[in-house]
Amino acid sequence: EYRKRRAEYELNNNWNDSTRKETEIYCSQKMNSTAGQAAMYSGITTLIGFSSLLITQNEFSVAMAVGVSLVVAMSILTTRSLTPAILAFAGRYLDWPNVLSRADKEVEFNKEKNVDLQGFWVKWSRLVMKRPLVFLLIGVIIMMPFVVLSAQTELSFSLTKGLPPGTESREGFEILENRFNLGDLNPYIVVIDGGVNNNSIFNDRLIDTVNLFSAKILSFSGEYEPENQDLEFDTVTTMSALFNSSTNEMDYFDMAFLQDVFDLPDNLTIETPFGNFTTENPEKSLFLQHVKQYINWDMGNNTLQIEITSNLDPGSGAAWELVNVITSYVNEYFQPLIDDSIIEQALVTGFTALIKESSDGLYERVPLMLVVAVLLIFLSLLVLFRSVILPIKAILTIAGSILFGMGTLVYIFQLGYIQLIEFFGLTLWEAELSGITYFLPTFLFTTILGLGMDYSIFIISRIKEEFDISGDMDGSVGVGLSKTAGIITSAATIMTATFLVFAASPLLTLKMMGLAMAVAIVIDATIARTILLPAAMRLAGVYNFWIPKWLEKILPDVKLEH
Repeated sequence: EYRKRRAEYELNNNWNDSTRKETEIYCSQKMNSTAGQAAMYSGITTLIGFSSLLITQNEFSVAMAVGVSLVVAMSILTTRSLTPAILAFAGRYLDWPNVLSRADKEVEFNKEKNVDLQGFWVKWSRLVMKRPLVFLLIGVIIMMPFVVLSAQTELSFSLTKGLPPGTESREGFEILENRFNLGDLNPYIVVIDGGVNNNSIFNDRLIDTVNLFSAKILSFSGEYEPENQDLEFDTVTTMSALFNSSTNEMDYFDMAFLQDVFDLPDNLTIETPFGNFTTENPEKSLFLQHVKQYINWDMGNNTLQIEITSNLDPGSGAAWELVNVITSYVNEYFQPLIDDSIIEQALVTGFTALIKESSDGLYERVPLMLVVAVLLIFLSLLVLFRSVILPIKAILTIAGSILFGMGTLVYIFQLGYIQLIEFFGLTLWEAELSGITYFLPTFLFTTILGLGMDYSIFIISRIKEEFDISGDMDGSVGVGLSKTAGIITSAATIMTATFLVFAASPLLTLKMMGLAMAVAIVIDATIARTILLPAAMRLAGVYNFWIPKWLEKILPDVKLEH
């Protein structure tokens, strides 16, 4: 716009300090009322997407929601204030150096607002408009396999696979995994709280229940179907139950035996020809060393813990499934004791349980997060487009792009297809054993929902603006595609390049995050925007801009121009 107005003034020999200043101010105001307004609404949808993470009440998600939302809010403020202010006094430098010949200035001056009717995007839109149903089916067929594949997502939080191969901490952990029982490093722990009364865990019925529970745990066997992995426990150890790894049997001790050991004298006197010597009673001392690991011996004897191990990566989906098994057995065996006030509570904890609870807590509120985010974005687009159909189309196409990104992660990191794995610098071993980091789906949803909505706002608002002038849907879609293709392609290229930097990270979680977002953005900017959207708009025809009259009357009037 600046170059065009400058060419006009120079052709009329009227380019001076006054007209230059007038042009700078005009371009600043023009930018603020068109692109600035579009950027503001795009920023608002991004804010809605990330702010919806607050609903999860997950510490990581809340921190990310607050941090990103503040950055986006500041970006909106600077776009609407600082940027136009700078352009108002320094806009001339956008056109530096100006070396246009008179012929070039004639071209700039005579540029028409209409797009080149022979341009690629106009031709493409005409092709799509000619066979909208065919292209709609083509777009759906392209996206559907990976969208369906996203339903197989298995959440996990792998300890070893999250670190790049060759790092010292990972190699050390792998040595422990290969030469020791991996589960011993992060056991499942059942905590039995006997209440405030001292010595409350020394109860016949409680000890018998602990022994029965231990035997049940040890005899469990099952299969985790998503990974075709056998589920079983390696050891169960508590104050009154010891696992014998050589015979694969449990040794049990009842309350009577325990009491006999506790009643033994602390010391023994040994008579020798050289005199009598006093020493610790080894029978009692050795047993108490074991007991003190599982009861709060010096702090009331009212809390008992049971340690359970398995040889599974504690962050894997299979290990998470074992938390459910333990929890069900705890409820079965210890709830009657709680009902009879013998103990106060029995709880399952440990690293695996903590990670699983974090994931469960996050996804327990995800449905509400999705409803709030989608509803708020629908309402904002309803006001912007003054249409009921267009916001639904925008949300559905972005949802498809997000699920496509998740399906890509499943294809590579869960199913382990070697072709793509080698391309992204991974090994087959990593991909076969690695699930999807549990917080990635929510992060992907909020990020792409906000960022991808920019494309919808740019292209649909431009189509609507043209349709309001011409009333020709086919032509309006062509103009909309042509006039927004450049900015959408540029924005998608920048974001994709940024996300691929994350995909190149040696850390598996960052690799997943970057790859999924890059794929989702590419799909959203290509298949969704150039095939699905124009085809769907052609099929809907004039109903694209349908809105009940009563609703139109109460909506605020928002004009979005380019």
